[in-house]
Amino acid sequence: MASFPYSGQATPPRFGDFEAQRNWMAITLSVPIRLWYKFDLEYWGLDYPPLTAFHSYVCGLYVRVFVPDAMVSPITSRGIETEALKTAMRTTVLFSDLAIFMPAAYALASALYPSDTRKRLTSFAAMALQPLLVAIDHGHFQYNCVSVGLATAAAAVLVRRRHFGNDVLSAILYVAAIFHKHMALYYAPAFFAIMLGDAVRDANGSAKQSILRVARLGVVVILAAAACLGPFALDVSLLRDVIDRLLPFGRGVYEDYVSNFWCATNPVLRWKTYDATIMSKVCAVATVVACIPAGVLSGCKRGTGSDSRAVVPLTLAGTALSFFLFAFQVHEKGVLYAAMPIAALAPDAPLASIGFGAASVLSCRDLLVRDGVFPPAVLAVIVYACAIMSGCKGVCTRVRRAEAVVISACLAMVGATFTLPLVLGAAPLGPRYPYVYAAIDAALYFTFYACAWLYVLRLLIQ
Repeated sequence: MASFPYSGQATPPRFGDFEAQRNWMAITLSVPIRLWYKFDLEYWGLDYPPLTAFHSYVCGLYVRVFVPDAMVSPITSRGIETEALKTAMRTTVLFSDLAIFMPAAYALASALYPSDTRKRLTSFAAMALQPLLVAIDHGHFQYNCVSVGLATAAAAVLVRRRHFGNDVLSAILYVAAIFHKHMALYYAPAFFAIMLGDAVRDANGSAKQSILRVARLGVVVILAAAACLGPFALDVSLLRDVIDRLLPFGRGVYEDYVSNFWCATNPVLRWKTYDATIMSKVCAVATVVACIPAGVLSGCKRGTGSDSRAVVPLTLAGTALSFFLFAFQVHEKGVLYAAMPIAALAPDAPLASIGFGAASVLSCRDLLVRDGVFPPAVLAVIVYACAIMSGCKGVCTRVRRAEAVVISACLAMVGATFTLPLVLGAAPLGPRYPYVYAAIDAALYFTFYACAWLYVLRLLIQ
């Protein structure tokens, strides 16, 4: 994957995400911290939370050792595309993967399957080889492994939960995930519902004890957030700069064609004609309503028995899909946050995990094709499927009917993905409908993800 092109390679003047990450490293190394979120916002200005900025600083220190010219200045070093820089930058992603995500993935797999080595290794392999994470981080070029890894570690602590101290550690890890990449907010309702349910159960019916436990967790979250913000928490103007960069309300309900409700129904309901402020509120309400079933079901099913271990990843997948389907300004890469907990459950639902993993890549096809990494991404899907099926051999004795429906729907999506361009290419649609294929594609994958959301809820009910 790393040998293929990256986002924006040889496409001046702005290039792509690879250049954005390099630029952030140069900014954090050579610009005063008070200007990090103000510096030349028109050319890949920082638009992720402070932990991303601090992470960029550390990665920049490493890259500067091998390619000093790339880190001299965020102005004079623009557009550098040497092989040495590519190798150094790719290495920082690999280091981040090995240091944060891989240990977290193994911790979650161990928590879910503590007494079954084969299932534990299958779960770990599925998460480690999740094809969209591999394609986006090691191909397109980002550091999702850090945020996803921290959230995965937080989930592992909750699965193994024995006392209130586990809640504290999980909250700290999850807050760190949010402050590295705010897309981790997709999991917020899940963590809130699970921790609230645990606090109520631990109190044995005492309302006072429940309130005290929730209040303590609230204090932990506030302190952890302040620690992640660092110096930005001490200056209101600096904090305002960060918030302004993180909340893109001016961009509309969506930008590129993404497989969610708003994009899929826009050709008929014309959501983009409405005021962005109004739509942000509509999206917020729709997202909250969609998250409620998973949150309520997790409270009902959560316990201390081994049969309830899957509740945590299922609830994470449920709320992540709710955000992806209904939230404001969703990016197609956001489906990764739903794909990871589903991959963790691969030993129990192999076909659904394979189907969702394949769909996560295919629904991002336009992005991956544009970056030149679609062929290795397809190969990553094949490797992912082989790893799951080889690990599940002799373990899975039957296929649930709902799981068969999910994999059948995925196969239909795959067929449509590769046949629609041929059919529509032969149709005389003309220049009046240049995006008709992208719109149909978004509607098809929205249907698949909506079915996957219902499937997750069904598993929580069982």
